[in-house]
Amino acid sequence: MSNSAAPAAVGPAASVHHSLNGLALLLRAFQHALDAAGDPWQFAISVVELKSRGMHDIDLAWLLNKGLAEHAIEMTIPGDAKRSFRTIESRIVHPRTYYALTKNGYESLLMTMGQSPPAPPLTGSAADIVASTTGAAAPRAADLPQWDASQRELRFRGKVVKRYRVPAPNQERILSAFEEESWPPGIDDPLPPDGDQDPIRRLQATIKSLNRNQLHALIRFRGNGNGDRICWDVV
Repeated sequence: MSNSAAPAAVGPAASVHHSLNGLALLLRAFQHALDAAGDPWQFAISVVELKSRGMHDIDLAWLLNKGLAEHAIEMTIPGDAKRSFRTIESRIVHPRTYYALTKNGYESLLMTMGQSPPAPPLTGSAADIVASTTGAAAPRAADLPQWDASQRELRFRGKVVKRYRVPAPNQERILSAFEEESWPPGIDDPLPPDGDQDPIRRLQATIKSLNRNQLHALIRFRGNGNGDRICWDVV
């Protein structure tokens, strides 16, 4: 006899009721993954689409905190054969992420909505399935930029994004900070105070310089709107 517990019906009922359209879309995406390649991330749904279906930040946070769904940043670029993602450990809702149900989330939501899951079900989390189908762990190192301070080169997916021939201390300090923190989606402004210079304007100017004259325009840097953090996205 198996000791694994059966998935329990989820709640609260209000979250399920007000999010039915979004949850139904997530369920459909997972079912398509079962029918196709068994990789839920190939059918991942954007937070924008889920919100257009009536879901709110609190509903998405509920899914994450219950372990019913995972979210990730899409790293796919033109020419890729399949979609690729960098998963996020945080359970805070981000505005540019995509969602996929976990196996437990899929089965629990089906039970709550009175449906029966098709057999055989997928095993493991969506991140585990991505790792097994791509042969790589999530997040994959190839999907993160690399700053080589000795060569003064910023690389991404085997291509040089920027190469510095003259000193650019502010840009290099930011790139070094990202590298030290293993390239999270965003970091606090790492530039030290510089006399009476406005730190917000200085950060904005540095961001523009980071985006300018890229050899391969694969990465876009941006501020967070408050002038105290810098973030990066895949172009």
